[in-house]
Amino acid sequence: MINYAVLGLGLMGEAIVYDVLTHDESAIVHGFEINDDRRKQLEDKFSSFGDRFKTYHLQLDLSTPLEDSSLVDELTHNQVKVVYGAIDYKFNVYLTKLCIKIKASYFDLGGNPAIVRSQQKLDSEAKTAGITVIPDLGLAPGMANILASHIMEKFDKIDECHIRVGGLPQPEYKKSILNYQQVFSIRSEERRVGKECRSRW
Repeated sequence: MINYAVLGLGLMGEAIVYDVLTHDESAIVHGFEINDDRRKQLEDKFSSFGDRFKTYHLQLDLSTPLEDSSLVDELTHNQVKVVYGAIDYKFNVYLTKLCIKIKASYFDLGGNPAIVRSQQKLDSEAKTAGITVIPDLGLAPGMANILASHIMEKFDKIDECHIRVGGLPQPEYKKSILNYQQVFSIRSEERRVGKECRSRW
């Protein structure tokens, strides 16, 4: 049995929770979300999984030293060994360090190449902790490329590989001329002059 944690229970976090619960029947998933209404919504939606899915209020502050983080305590108490980051990319370096501290593997959806490079600098620390860290698994290039590479390795010869990725909603939800759905969080960049970038985090 493996204890998982999913940080952020938006559309992507919900999909991660569902995949883990349905593909690992012994898994327990601890979901962390800042929006308590959203937490309750998913508790109701995944009630059929019983005690295998539990939710908590997400408290995360980049100014809090790791040794003082309540998240460290909660993940350690629940013996979490795999953490998925499905929240704003600005937390990804902090969460990588946090997972190195508690010796839990970490995967995130990425979204910013500079932050990914900062995470890559922690490679030796992650190896010393005996964990796996895979950043930037969101929109391609990301998990789509990893899966395509895995599939291509099964063939003796390949001429071409085409990868299509995007937010393609079910027919009843198509509302735009391009039939595209925004399934990720969009926010303003901090470099905007004279304005502080504000997000729900």
